[in-house]
Amino acid sequence: MTDVRVLVVSPAPELASRVNTALRGAGIVVQVEWASTAADAAKQFERGHYDLIFADLPAVDPVAVAKITAKQKPPTPIIGLAEEIDDDLLTKSLKAGLRDLVLSERGLHIAAVARRELEALTAMRAVAAAHGHAETARGERDALFVHSGDALARAEDGIVVESNPAWAELFGEDRATVGTPVMDVFDSAAHPALRAALRKGSATTLELTARGEGQTSVPVSVALRPLGDRGLLEIAIRSGAGQRTLALELERAQREDRDTGLLNRAAFIEAITHRPNDTLVLARIDDFARLVEQMGVLGSDSVAVQFAKFVRSRLDTGCLGGRLEGTLLGLLLPAQDKDAILAWCGELATAIAGKVFEYAGRSTALAASFGVRLSGEPDPGKRLDQALSALRSARAGGGKAVEVHSDAEEAAPVDTVSDAEWAARIKRALVSGHFRLAFQPVASLRGENTESNDTLLRLLDPEQGEVLPGEFLPAAERVGLMTAIDRWVFASAVKTLSEESHRKRGTTIFVRVSDASLKDPTLEKWLTSQLQTAQLHPGRLVFEISEMQAEKLLKEARAHAAMFKALGCGFLLSRFGGRPGSAQMLDHLPIDYVKLDTEMLAGLGRDPARQKSVQALIEQLRERDALSIAPGVEDANNMALLWQLGVDFVQGNYLQEPEVVISG
Repeated sequence: MTDVRVLVVSPAPELASRVNTALRGAGIVVQVEWASTAADAAKQFERGHYDLIFADLPAVDPVAVAKITAKQKPPTPIIGLAEEIDDDLLTKSLKAGLRDLVLSERGLHIAAVARRELEALTAMRAVAAAHGHAETARGERDALFVHSGDALARAEDGIVVESNPAWAELFGEDRATVGTPVMDVFDSAAHPALRAALRKGSATTLELTARGEGQTSVPVSVALRPLGDRGLLEIAIRSGAGQRTLALELERAQREDRDTGLLNRAAFIEAITHRPNDTLVLARIDDFARLVEQMGVLGSDSVAVQFAKFVRSRLDTGCLGGRLEGTLLGLLLPAQDKDAILAWCGELATAIAGKVFEYAGRSTALAASFGVRLSGEPDPGKRLDQALSALRSARAGGGKAVEVHSDAEEAAPVDTVSDAEWAARIKRALVSGHFRLAFQPVASLRGENTESNDTLLRLLDPEQGEVLPGEFLPAAERVGLMTAIDRWVFASAVKTLSEESHRKRGTTIFVRVSDASLKDPTLEKWLTSQLQTAQLHPGRLVFEISEMQAEKLLKEARAHAAMFKALGCGFLLSRFGGRPGSAQMLDHLPIDYVKLDTEMLAGLGRDPARQKSVQALIEQLRERDALSIAPGVEDANNMALLWQLGVDFVQGNYLQEPEVVISG
């Protein structure tokens, strides 16, 4: 996990040193800062967040310290430290809101209480984030209800308690009023079937005849589904036009980034392909590492979303915006010359700099840089690379800049310089601890009480902030550093599993293997040493290669899969099922897990024939004792369908977004 930021409030700086020694001695990676008074502590809180506060009592007033975090949600835990503890001091501390009071000389006790409070804070932050996502989802659902082209109503005990404008348009205002029986808007012949469905209260679809405004007969498809556990039912009446509207809404939802309303990565790249004459602009927040330090992980994520929404609000008609990943945004504008696009980006940069972004009572200002590729390049991949190169140039000079790609640069030996730069950065990251490992849970649909996590690699560059794997991994492959990166990932995973085994938790971690490591003859000796030193259950470590890798390097893939199995580790084949003859690969490799191809799963709910194919594929896997994983799950309906088809595990941002757990 990232360093724990600790603030010690005491007239004596020696207490901060004592806390630092106690926490580091207990294995807690901390960054300890000191404030001499509660007033100084309040000023430091304005400049950045903290995960723990230690207050020297009675030298510091506990009430004054508690006021510093009163507006935070969740508040930073405060632990009191004292040379002597009596009932009066303990009562005053707890009444002020401190979490505990500890003797300042007992380092082990300090560390134990700190660890307890950090675990509780992590849980509270996770709950707050989940609540935020739930509120967002509820708001999106209510907005869809109001603006849907389908006639929608919510009913309780057969009585309408809420309806949307399309319902009133279909049946007339007098029969769309709250308190009207649902039966009133249907033909009498439909009443028995509808009454039975309302009593049952489960999801179902009926073909009925409704009585529209003016008592006209309207054949409709009526879908009922329960809402929560309060007896509410949502009733959707879909004519052919309504079904087309719903299809359009679903298509839009699949193309949008859920948090920002911009196009998602896949949809934006598709737009680049279809709009070759547009000007492509890439935008990114400058100095994201500072933002993380100032606002915390959740705060920086929130600000990044606010930044994206603000940029979206500045787009004119005819422009498109997409969230490529993290803080990297893509914009497509109607073709413009260099002067016009420089002016447009300059106005946007000024607007960004003038806006205040807020999270949990803290505020910050942002600066952004822009990389531009003018129209004229038909290859979408080259356009993206050229815009990204221009963005790097803009940021290399300190940020707050706009750089336009020049075709004249193509003739210059940029790649050699770029690769040399990346080699230096990657080596520096390996030495200085700038790599971060994020875990995304892989959840069982079969009720297994085990924890599984997929690993995602991040590079925290001091100049660029969080760098996408797609930016640095290709360069790492070209300069021969992939084996070093792989070994950092493998060693970090082994360390995590070793720590989890001491807590007696059954955790499984999936790690990717690069082409370079598949060709590395020394990997077996190194990995054997790592596993023996850690003394862990090797079956909890699962190595992953893609189906494409296996096809390209079948000999090496078979040898390494056999080696992983001989060491007791698991083996996973990813992106499986999307290519002709995928099933044949099962005959060549000793597979424990299969991660299904996301393209094969896209739109699965609307394709019964593909559902049968996926179900047959899963049955094949079961015959070989291989477990299936469905990635990219984005909603509950999708997850329910996958469960029906027999999928064993699921992962995706709907369940939980990746969380950084290892840095350095």
